[in-house]
Amino acid sequence: MGINRRKFVQSALAGAAGLSVTGPGVKSLLASSQQGFAWTDKMPVNPDIDNMRVVCMHDPKMYGDGSSFSAQNAAADEPRVRDNMDKMAVHLTGKPTAEAAWKTIFRSSKPWADTKVMIKVNTVATNNQARVAVVKKITDTLVGYGVQPKNIVLFDGQGAAWKDYQSVTSLTDSTKILGTISNSYDSMGGRASVNIPGITAGYAPKDLVDGVTDIIVNIAVNKGHESPFNVGKTTLCLKNHFGTFLLSNGMATHLHSTNGLINSNKIKEIVGGNPVRQQLCIIDTLWAIKANVTGTVSHKPDRLVMGTFAGAVDYYCAKEIREKLMAVTNHEQNVITQFLTGFGYSVNDPEYVEVTPETVSIRKAGTTVDAATFSFTFSTPSIRQSTLRFALPAGNREPLQVSIFDMRGRLVRKIGGQPGARSMQWDGRATNGSPVPAGSYAVRVAAGGYRDTMNMTVAR
Repeated sequence: MGINRRKFVQSALAGAAGLSVTGPGVKSLLASSQQGFAWTDKMPVNPDIDNMRVVCMHDPKMYGDGSSFSAQNAAADEPRVRDNMDKMAVHLTGKPTAEAAWKTIFRSSKPWADTKVMIKVNTVATNNQARVAVVKKITDTLVGYGVQPKNIVLFDGQGAAWKDYQSVTSLTDSTKILGTISNSYDSMGGRASVNIPGITAGYAPKDLVDGVTDIIVNIAVNKGHESPFNVGKTTLCLKNHFGTFLLSNGMATHLHSTNGLINSNKIKEIVGGNPVRQQLCIIDTLWAIKANVTGTVSHKPDRLVMGTFAGAVDYYCAKEIREKLMAVTNHEQNVITQFLTGFGYSVNDPEYVEVTPETVSIRKAGTTVDAATFSFTFSTPSIRQSTLRFALPAGNREPLQVSIFDMRGRLVRKIGGQPGARSMQWDGRATNGSPVPAGSYAVRVAAGGYRDTMNMTVAR
């Protein structure tokens, strides 16, 4: 098992101290308690997960080639997608197991059987929609907790391509996405008036306005947005809600602006509720469109991006994938920085966890980090297990601690290491000295503020 020891190049970050909107009666968007907004600067979306933590999984083996939506889904390795999304959840939450990680991400104040979920998709480009295996992993996880498929709605208020999901969505067939798909507001309680501060009033799904929807999962795709509107010239999670809030004529023109982009993501319909309604943001950038909203898929980045705060997820995708990997040069940089500054953050605040099925690297935005290998091995030859290799920050000199958990999240053994140690061994025994049984385990490495977790298998 290898590790990527590449040097991370510092992002070219365009600075912006803040965001203000001119016009009669419009106040600064950075006011932390502006009337009408549920969002306050730096409010935690999830008390157990850092808003600024963004996880990116890179694995070309998740999907083969495919130019159309149906061809892309036919080329999927669904078990690999599911396993990679489990790894992403573990890295996002810092929990030792996927089960514990997903239970940390998804929360409801109601019994699961009564919990209502909206999965916000983007169905404008027929060849670039959230892939079926990605959506299905989320719905299967929620149904596993007891959410009823009839209470899960894949929703987009605009775009005819939503019909592509009809053949792969079902209320009873577990081989498909369990839920319903619609661009009709009737599936979410009908229409209700909504007022977005600084934006012309319009309408939104009544279940959002009335707080009936308990969980929003925001699944965007990676594409451009060539238009006269100042939205950063890209369409990601923040803009994904432009198909949720519409004018009486069914158009989202009142939102196609920078303050529309920021304001619509600060209202109670999105970040209100206890727990907060929008609990997970994913960018499916397995394929991507460089220039515009629709058109030919131009790139295959083979990546999924995940976090709890849409601004940090979008900033990562714009700077690290669209600009660095796809050579996008026309981003409106003053808007891209507002993905963070518009919510009270700095462009140096995000923490990026970049993962492959075998490796992990963690770094802060705007920094240059050399990855240093830390290896974890067995000292007992009879236990045949490949070495686990972690990517510690090279300058980390904090005391190391390795914790080993079983798949139920129970601590099996702790092993301490010296500051600066680059390897550690385990004899395959629990704290009481007994050999652990064969099976799967999670290994968590901690050194100061660094945390990382990988799974391993003990074979006897």
